[in-house]
Parts: sequence; C-alpha cells; structure tokens
Amino acid sequence: MVTDDEPSHILDMMNRISSGLLFEKSDSVVYSANENATLKMPSSLTVSFDVIRDKLRLSYTKTFGEIEMYHSFEGSLGTDSLKKIVDMDVGITMDNIIMLNIDYHSFFLNTGIFTIDVRIDDQKNLLKDGFSGSLPHLQWGDAVMLPVVNMGTAIGAKTQLAIELDLLPIFAVKTGVVYHLRRF
Repeated sequence: MVTDDEPSHILDMMNRISSGLLFEKSDSVVYSANENATLKMPSSLTVSFDVIRDKLRLSYTKTFGEIEMYHSFEGSLGTDSLKKIVDMDVGITMDNIIMLNIDYHSFFLNTGIFTIDVRIDDQKNLLKDGFSGSLPHLQWGDAVMLPVVNMGTAIGAKTQLAIELDLLPIFAVKTGVVYHLRRF
C-alpha cells in the first residue's frame, strides 16, 4: 500500500506537477493533512496621535496573545494503540510597540522599540533568559527590547519609484514601482 508520505509517491507527484508546468498547463494543487495544525495570531490595540499634523506621529501598540504555531499527530506505539504526539508548539510574543513616524515630502522614517520573546513547548522567556547575563538592560518585563529603524522614499508623481530600507531589527531592501490611478 502506497501512502502519501512515502518519498517515491511525493517525487512522482512533484514530477507530474512540474511536467505539466513545462508544457504551459495549469491546474489547482491542493495539499491536505490529517494531523492537527493551528496558527493563531494575536489581537492588538494601537493609540496614535500627531505631534505635528501629517509630519510627526507617535504611537503605542499593545498586543494580547502570541503568534502560536502548533502541530500534533496520532503516532503508533508499535502495538495497536495510538498516542497524540506534539512535534511543534512555538509561541512568539511581540508587545509594547512604541513608534515615532516622520514624514517629510516623499521621505519617511520610522523608528522605535518593541519587546519580543519566544516560547517553545513549556520553556518560556527564551530570549530574556539568553540576554539576562550579558545585556540585562535590554529587558522589559518578561521580554527583550529590540529597536526598529525603517526609512524610505517615493520618487515621482503619478508613477513613483519606491525605495525602502529596513535597518533594524533585520536588514532588508525593498524596491518597486507604484502607479496611482486617477480618482473619479
């Protein structure tokens, strides 16, 4: 009996999909799982006010909950009995997001700070515990504080070249062309 999780069956399915794409055929592909998988996103509340109207804005965001990824499946114990096996239980908490936004003509700068921590299974505050000895001043409550610096510009009027640079916490460069349709 061939099951869906055997490597030969997966490779055969991938070859059939890719050969169809090479001949410019398209079809819908559906992936399904018999296991329990959950992705939860937290809710949040943001309070923001303009220090200088349309130029300088200060905001605070409070989140409630964590980004949670959970996966479990029924595993065999070698006999006829099955046991629930949890192979992924991860939670990421991002909270207390304080941002200062500056807009000047077509340039913008976003800077601020937020708290973050990670939970894996029953182990909580992994980042806080990791920074506790070397950088204790980066802690806020049960989490670690990280800075945010993001800036960019949009050059042009109706058709704009957008350039955005994320400096912290993770470096990234984003570019693109934006076309504004005329309003009726």
